Amino acid sequence: MVLDFLFPKTCVGCGKEGKCLCDKCLLELEIVEQVCPGCGKTSGGGWIHKRCTKLTALDGLTAVYSYKDGLVKKMIERIKYEFELELLREWVGRISFETGMGFEMIVPVPLYWLRYNWRGFNQAEEIAQEVGRQNQLVVTEALRRLRNIKQQAKIESKEERRRNVAGAFCVADVDIEDKKILLVDDIFTSGATIEECGRVLKNRGAKSVWGLVLAR
Repeated sequence: MVLDFLFPKTCVGCGKEGKCLCDKCLLELEIVEQVCPGCGKTSGGGWIHKRCTKLTALDGLTAVYSYKDGLVKKMIERIKYEFELELLREWVGRISFETGMGFEMIVPVPLYWLRYNWRGFNQAEEIAQEVGRQNQLVVTEALRRLRNIKQQAKIESKEERRRNVAGAFCVADVDIEDKKILLVDDIFTSGATIEECGRVLKNRGAKSVWGLVLAR
């Protein structure tokens, strides 16, 4: 393409021309250890510990990369705040998201419409679409964001983050009764946002809700 000739893609990690993320930098990204979404301690496969079931509505959590990895954090920030959709699509398109866990529905964490219009896309939805493509599942917009909230990244306290998202989501006119849902977002830091979404889905009858994030 003409634009690629005039403005060639360069790797966000090393600056090499050709791709937004070169093969070498992709392989060097830090894969994160799987933990219980309730207590944050090591858990095989990311399953919730039995002792932690009252701490979160999530039945488990799968994360791919470590958000402590400088390049991972840099890419996510460029995607979210510099609107680099091409970087996101190229990145997630080279990750294996095969779940093999019998999910019936993939649900992305929604953005409020004002923020969606500002950014032009929902990064959680973009990730969810790739997960759906790899697992032959349709992405369902089963959640709605009711109000605009302060950006979670600007809030330090986990308790304040929970209060910030409380009541911010509802279930759309979608049948989720007894469904096994894969809930997708970009990052899991305090977990407040995805946990609130999981709670709302469970309260409306979802059989199980498993979180999947690009980084933790």
